[in-house]
Amino acid sequence: MKETSRKLMIPYIGSIILAAGMVVLYETQIILEGGLAGDVQGEFLTATVMELLTICSIPLALRLFKFRKVRSIIEKEKEDGLFRMALIRMALICLPMLVNTLLYYLYMAPAFGYMAMVGFISMAFITPTVKRCDSEL
Repeated sequence: MKETSRKLMIPYIGSIILAAGMVVLYETQIILEGGLAGDVQGEFLTATVMELLTICSIPLALRLFKFRKVRSIIEKEKEDGLFRMALIRMALICLPMLVNTLLYYLYMAPAFGYMAMVGFISMAFITPTVKRCDSEL
């Protein structure tokens, strides 16, 4: 179980480092922000899609292990199934968070920043500790 937790910690911490790296690069003006700031229609469409994706993916990720199909995969495959399902759950939260972080700096629209922060806060509920892996198995 400790091995599964360690393997899951790599993408977990990696996504946090990637998001923090984007913030540092944009805030220090190494990469110039606001590249798409004038595209109002594109911003509206992108914000709508990302809002729906973020609003749907976070509750799905937090409830993922309650579904019968997911439970049966974990029960059959034990640690391998747990690793796959936990990775899917992590992707449901981390990928929208990373995309929202990038879109915040491209459009300079606060909505994307808020959604990225919600994703970051939600990551606290899926931290792949050994205790959590044991309880989910």
